[in-house]
Amino acid sequence: MERGGFDAIVGNPPFLGGQKLTGAAGDNVREWFVNILARGQQGGADIVAYFFLRALSLLNGNGVAGSLQPKHRRPKESYCEGGA
Repeated sequence: MERGGFDAIVGNPPFLGGQKLTGAAGDNVREWFVNILARGQQGGADIVAYFFLRALSLLNGNGVAGSLQPKHRRPKESYCEGGA
């Protein structure tokens, strides 16, 4: 980035399994995600993976990115005591 990028990005990206992405967004969108954001790496990635790739590309060298995630997407060890 010419001007250095963002210091931080916090997002609330959509979650949609890779097998559903083409049906929901169409072939052109999925091809753009794969070819531009994932640099040609194909697979069954959830759409959130592409959002993270884009966020990381917009950060400056010391920037950080994070996102809100539904409880079922977090690893068990990250749950707060009491299941919150």
